[in-house]
Amino acid sequence: GSLDYRIFYGEIPISADSGASDYFNNDAPAQNLDIEMDSVRGGSLFWNTPLSGLRIGYSYSQFKDMASNRFLLVMVAPPPAPLLPVTYLKSTPTYDRHLISVEYITGDWTFAAEAGREKALYGLTAFGSRVMDFNYEGNYYYFAASRRINSWLELGTYYSHTHDTEPVTNNISGVPVVIPDLTQGDFALSARFDINDHVLFKLEGHYMDGSGKIFDTIDHRQPISSRENSWTLLTAKITLSF
Repeated sequence: GSLDYRIFYGEIPISADSGASDYFNNDAPAQNLDIEMDSVRGGSLFWNTPLSGLRIGYSYSQFKDMASNRFLLVMVAPPPAPLLPVTYLKSTPTYDRHLISVEYITGDWTFAAEAGREKALYGLTAFGSRVMDFNYEGNYYYFAASRRINSWLELGTYYSHTHDTEPVTNNISGVPVVIPDLTQGDFALSARFDINDHVLFKLEGHYMDGSGKIFDTIDHRQPISSRENSWTLLTAKITLSF
C-alpha cells in the first residue's frame, strides 16, 4: 500500500457575530463581546492498504488558547439592589479533535464510516476568580453506503449519531450543575443524478431523532425544553462544476 499525510498550522480571526462565535457560545446567557484563539494545528494520515479500494485514516486538530469575553448581568446585592454588568471570560488552553475513518470501494459499491471525539475543559473567570469549570466532550460517528446504478444515477444511505456531555462544576459552592446530555441521530436516503459532466442534482430525505445539535443562542432562542425531538427533512441541491 501507500501513505498520504498532511500537517497544518494557522491562525484564524473570529468575528463576535459569526457562526463560529455562536457555536462556542451555545450554552451562554449573553452574547460574546469578542472571541479569539491563538492558533489551529493538526494533521492527517491515510493508509491506502494493499487491498484494492480499502483506505483507513486518522486526523487530529487542536484549537489553542480559545477564549471569549461575555457580558452578563449578575446580582451583586440582595433585592432591590440593581443588576450590574460584569464582563467574564470563558477560556480553554486546548480544544482537541480526533477522527478515524475507513472507506472501501468495490465495483459499484462504496462503503464508509467515521468516528470522532472532541474534548475541552473550559474555565469561567469572573471577578478575578475561576468560578466554574465546563468539562465538554463530544462523540460522533456515521455509517454510509452507496451504489452506482448506471452512468446517471447513484443511490445512497447513511446513519449518523452525536452525543455531547458537559458536566459543570461550581467552584464557589462545589455543587455540580446538571446539564442534560445532548444526542441526535440522522437517518438519510439520497439519490444523485449526473445530468452531464458539469451538472449534478441531488435529493435527500432525512429522519432526525433528537435535537442535540440545535443551537440555543441569544439571537435564536431554542431552549431544550421546547424543542421537537424528532422531525423529517427533505433537501435538494444542484452542483455546477466548471
